[in-house]
Amino acid sequence: PSPYMDLGILIRGLTGRPEPVDSQFIITYPMVLNLLKAHPLDHIQSILAKSFAQYQMNAQAVHLEHRIEKLHAKLESYKPRECSDWLTQWSAYDHATRQTAMKLQARRHHPPEVRARLPYLTPGRVVAFPRFRGVVLRRYRSRGQRHEMVTILRKGGVMAESPVADIMGVIDRTFDFAPAPAFPWATPEALAWLTQQLEDLPKHLPLLAVPPAPDEGEGELVKSLGDLFPCPTCPCRPTCGKEFKAANTVKQEWLHHTRTVQSLRTGIWHKFQERADILQDLGYLDPAFKLTADGEWARLIRIDFSLLLTELIRTQAFHAVTPATLAGLMACIAYDNDRPASFPRITAALANLVATARRMAEALAPYDDPPLLRADVGGLAERWVGDTTVTWAQLCRSTSMAEGDIYRLLSRTLEYLSQVHSLQATHPDLATVAAEALSRIRRGVLEELP
Repeated sequence: PSPYMDLGILIRGLTGRPEPVDSQFIITYPMVLNLLKAHPLDHIQSILAKSFAQYQMNAQAVHLEHRIEKLHAKLESYKPRECSDWLTQWSAYDHATRQTAMKLQARRHHPPEVRARLPYLTPGRVVAFPRFRGVVLRRYRSRGQRHEMVTILRKGGVMAESPVADIMGVIDRTFDFAPAPAFPWATPEALAWLTQQLEDLPKHLPLLAVPPAPDEGEGELVKSLGDLFPCPTCPCRPTCGKEFKAANTVKQEWLHHTRTVQSLRTGIWHKFQERADILQDLGYLDPAFKLTADGEWARLIRIDFSLLLTELIRTQAFHAVTPATLAGLMACIAYDNDRPASFPRITAALANLVATARRMAEALAPYDDPPLLRADVGGLAERWVGDTTVTWAQLCRSTSMAEGDIYRLLSRTLEYLSQVHSLQATHPDLATVAAEALSRIRRGVLEELP
């Protein structure tokens, strides 16, 4: 071994336990079609239940079920309450309490002595500030901080906006006028009259004795929530408030594991049903979940993004396509690496076909994840198939992609073309073009590919 190799890794690999084998079972559209071709729909659930993937999921579910039993016992250990489901009840009550407290806090933003003045600040009330007096035209809340504000008419007809907290006292004097709903909040005649009344006011006027408003936050909460929840008057309320956080954490974990177990037990079957419903909507299955004419040949396409390829075939996107263009598109679909690289320039025919494939992939996005569809990658396969005089060395020099990556790309392109070639019975023209592309790919270092 190399002097830079960690011998500990080799020792663990040779003497340790083997890594567990994980199932790579995935419900694909061709699998759904082939299963429905061979078995009735009511037999498939039992067939999927015997798969190795379901066996592994069942083992995980059994482990989680033991954990669920422990969590359930922990929830049962809490003392009984007046409510049958006190966690749900307290959760709703706690949420409502927080929401109501925020609204009450907005109303109790000012000190008690300031809040006590609010009922008196009606239009026409004379109020005193540290350096001037004025008449209240309106009371409102500021948009940002929601502070209580008043619009004041001062001497000389000057209008000003002032926080309620700046008012020093409420004067025992009011002027009756008709407020207006928009600026300047009164008619011009009323403003002129109020200005004159301010000028004529005596220098000293008595202030109203306004006692500070009591802080009835808790009482307001009980009053606002008492009709909806029994918690404010329940004798178990202190205990629930103390134990809710820990108990709710246990309950949330219990709910999470319960949903996970349900998904593990039925996830494969539900995925099969979802795929089957999509194939039925697209016309590959009839209402009785039997294969239609399109479903009979679509089940032969057993590659990634099979739905995209079958839909392109159904829409006649490959009409009069050449072997080079077909190979280029298969390479674009097969390639899944977005690493920047330089490739031979593609033809206009391949560019149009890739654009059609992209539009189709976007339309099928709700049903299947779209491929990367890099158009520039198709130039390699298109050149290799379109010009049989190009050698392997020349092809490698025409791109910055590594030689091993080129070999792997063309190998996958050959695999995709072989799937299209299998449609000889239903699409002989397209199968002939795919056969021609296959024969041109298998040359040079690719000659021994199956």
